[in-house]
Amino acid sequence: MRPADSGSMKRFSVHLQTGTRTMKHENPYATVESYGFVKLASLGLSPDGEASISILDPSLCASPKGIYAWIIGDVLARIGSTQAPLADRARQQGRWITLRLQNKSKLKNMQRRERELADALRWKALLDANAGQGEMWGRPGTVVTTPVGEISTYLAEENVLLRRHRPPLNNSHFR
Repeated sequence: MRPADSGSMKRFSVHLQTGTRTMKHENPYATVESYGFVKLASLGLSPDGEASISILDPSLCASPKGIYAWIIGDVLARIGSTQAPLADRARQQGRWITLRLQNKSKLKNMQRRERELADALRWKALLDANAGQGEMWGRPGTVVTTPVGEISTYLAEENVLLRRHRPPLNNSHFR
């Protein structure tokens, strides 16, 4: 039996069935905000499989070595990191979804091509269930000063978050 709400922030869970894994997430917006993430971009998916990306904060999206999360509906759907600017990664994700869903991939390896189409169909299913809309949240990686100089911890942060949340659109939950 659950204890009565003591006035603390209300939390809720969402279940998503993806293959053989069932994922459970607390409020993804509160979660990513607690990590210092801000909303960077929005993703829209048209009925013909065309993904459109709108960059919301170009100055923040210019940051390289960042960590990001895609939220679709109430699901923390994917976590990643990028050495490139965050805006480039957002646009790249949109192109990837579009090419796979419109069967325009140039991959010659049929096994990999089929696996990537299956991944794109998982994106589509989750987006379709949420009015075709998603959001990219993120921030630059934390920089730590060490005896050898400054080091960005964005890869380590991604690894921690992958293990903690096990997002359904990530194929691997460790780096």
